[in-house]
Amino acid sequence: MEQQQDGFLAWISMSGSFLGALFYFEPSHPKATGLVKAINEINWKTNWVPPLINDSNKIKKLLRQTENISEQFQRQFIGPNAMPAPPWASVYLDPEAVIYGNSLIALREFMTRNGLKTQIEGNVPEDHIGLMLMLASYIADAKPDVLKEYLSEHLFTWVWRYLELLASQEESPFYRGLALVTQQTLAYWREELQLDLIEAPLYF
Repeated sequence: MEQQQDGFLAWISMSGSFLGALFYFEPSHPKATGLVKAINEINWKTNWVPPLINDSNKIKKLLRQTENISEQFQRQFIGPNAMPAPPWASVYLDPEAVIYGNSLIALREFMTRNGLKTQIEGNVPEDHIGLMLMLASYIADAKPDVLKEYLSEHLFTWVWRYLELLASQEESPFYRGLALVTQQTLAYWREELQLDLIEAPLYF
């Protein structure tokens, strides 16, 4: 049983790091270019957990649409136009729907209390979807005893709404596909950890 649990934590570590980097880094970044290629070579029914049976053909088709992937990334994560699916938790959880809101402060307090930090330099909001998935990966490796708290109180309070919005963005097919993969992957995390969802009010 312990070996099975270790295998599950290793999967959270791998999948969180893989998906998080695709959300966070520009497609031309050295940490992302190989992943964009790799995600199109995955056999979703044999090499992913859970096997992506739901919409697997649709997902594969969406992820292959990378001709203008830099423009897709710009639209979803940089701007300058208003982002249809903002990638920061506090936009969804703060009554003012702003970056650097109270939920980010709570996340930073959780990280400080548990000796956690992101590997990204600069004044970057730690509640970006990519950073939060990569942080889940790190916690699964280094601090598994606080993983449930992190997921239930900081990531799962808003991520479902974000992924729902991103999955509806017709002009960004690659990131639509990424959202669908992430939805099914995080649902598996939640199921295996037997986490109850915290019904936080959402403002976006």
